[in-house]
Amino acid sequence: MGILRSVYITESEKVLSHPNKKTTVSSISVITGLPRSEISKHIHKDEIQDQANSITKHNKAACIIKFWSEDPLYTDIKGEPKPLSLNGYGENFSTLVKKYAGTVPYQSIFDELLRTKCIELNAQHEVILLRSNYNKNDYSQNFNETLYEMKDETKKMMEHYSHKLLTES
Repeated sequence: MGILRSVYITESEKVLSHPNKKTTVSSISVITGLPRSEISKHIHKDEIQDQANSITKHNKAACIIKFWSEDPLYTDIKGEPKPLSLNGYGENFSTLVKKYAGTVPYQSIFDELLRTKCIELNAQHEVILLRSNYNKNDYSQNFNETLYEMKDETKKMMEHYSHKLLTES
């Protein structure tokens, strides 16, 4: 479910909540216009964990780090990520990207991981994984800040329109 929909549903729940009355999926559906099935999915799942999993699942750079750290073809005997040549024969950075990021060009993943200081090139021109957690970078922090700003703005909008709706009815 989209992040904006999640925020919309959460804020609708808050607007509709009353001490002596249960907020129902149907009442949220009436106000948001979203199908009850989507609202039910939201209510019955751990929203924050879902979003974190979704980001990792769909973020190709995070996938590359994950599988570079886990796939035996790309780890040494101790289970540590191997230094990889950029391309060429055998297991290399290019084949890792092709295997786990599909049609995304390896250069794009390389540039992003270099930008976020997850990798570096050593003296032998091998790609070295510096850290195994992509989400601990500026991009993730900026994303989370943007998400919270969107949530606050949506809350303000919901409060504004809910007051209008309540006074008009």
